[in-house]
Amino acid sequence: MEGELARTPLELLSRAALRPAIEKATARKLFDSYDRFLGVLDDPDKRARLETLTPTAMSSSALWEEIRDSSHDFHSGLLDVFFGLDNDLRELTTQYGLF
Repeated sequence: MEGELARTPLELLSRAALRPAIEKATARKLFDSYDRFLGVLDDPDKRARLETLTPTAMSSSALWEEIRDSSHDFHSGLLDVFFGLDNDLRELTTQYGLF
């Protein structure tokens, strides 16, 4: 159990997503959305556009919409992993999760 503390959050999430009760589509949604988000941050042009984006311009920005869609997919994936079909994860999350 203490060895788990040395793992990164991404490693822990990956292990949770590999549990038998977690559907492959859920894991795919979770990590595809994370990958899309990192892809935006890794693109110098997109990153520069995000850095100069004003709150007023967000509502009409396709790039901001892309980020929002990725974040919603990621959030949905997290809910499916930690509160979905895996009874053990749901119980542990409910009892020990810090949200």
